[in-house]
Amino acid sequence: MKAPGVASVVPGKPSTAICSGLPVLRGLAHALGKAALLRIRIEEKQRKLVRQDDVNELIDQIAGITLTHLSGMAARCRRDMVVRHNIDGVVMQIRREIAEACSKAADECNEPPLKQQ
Repeated sequence: MKAPGVASVVPGKPSTAICSGLPVLRGLAHALGKAALLRIRIEEKQRKLVRQDDVNELIDQIAGITLTHLSGMAARCRRDMVVRHNIDGVVMQIRREIAEACSKAADECNEPPLKQQ
């Protein structure tokens, strides 16, 4: 007597357990795929998951606004050209430091260089 769930192997005949398992595996893979897509949709609706392009666009906007206002700071501070020149120098130094810090953070996250993106 054979144990339940164990197929007997008869020479020349395919095992029914092996052949009948393939549709079950395909169905399982399909169900798992649908469940993963559903989790993604739910996380998008709950704003836990956002598209990378949207994040990149927002970062670009914030950086652009910041750099624009930094660059105009000297004109707002003084009419004295020597002071304005000094402020512009400090602003450029700050921009370089920000760029270096961002590059370092990107390197730590293994981000490719901008030329490769």
